[in-house]
Amino acid sequence: TMSESTRAAWHALLIHCTLARASKPSAAWIKDARSIVEEIGSPSVSQLLVAVLGEIGKPGTPAHDHGNALGFTPDPTQIHEAHSDLLRGLVWCGGLVEDAALPSAIGSAADACFKKLPGIGPRAPKIGNACLWALSHASSEAAIAQLSRLKTRAKHASIKTQVAKAFGTAAEKTGLSLADLEEVAVPTCGMTALG
Repeated sequence: TMSESTRAAWHALLIHCTLARASKPSAAWIKDARSIVEEIGSPSVSQLLVAVLGEIGKPGTPAHDHGNALGFTPDPTQIHEAHSDLLRGLVWCGGLVEDAALPSAIGSAADACFKKLPGIGPRAPKIGNACLWALSHASSEAAIAQLSRLKTRAKHASIKTQVAKAFGTAAEKTGLSLADLEEVAVPTCGMTALG
């Protein structure tokens, strides 16, 4: 049902996202992604991202019904390596879009990606790190709150280090100290008025 120009823009964005092979996006990648996202429209991109990120951690249907090299059947909630670059690129795009629902979706996706699976380790650390990058570059209070939540939930030492780095990047971007940034991230629960 899409117009040809809209379909072409989505195709360009998906192709561009498959080029997300580094640990963080380059300035040129961000510039190109931002222009494609603007062409599509932030609300449409945000709506797709929230839907896609909501699927992380849910079991999928394996393409092949066989085990890995050691004979174990892979976990049905793992992200197939063939799709990880595309997903990482889409998550990076989430850091370029301002939408109230997006930080929560990215934070929940990071939580699902960093969840340890028995005998495997974290489900998808590459995607989880992309989520941290997106949250640290979103510079909204909601994104900072998600980083704070992830900081308290991280159990694996390398994940704690990555979350601390993301917090440092967010502090640098906002111009606040780490202590001030953590204070901003604390939910008020509506208790800001006198009495």
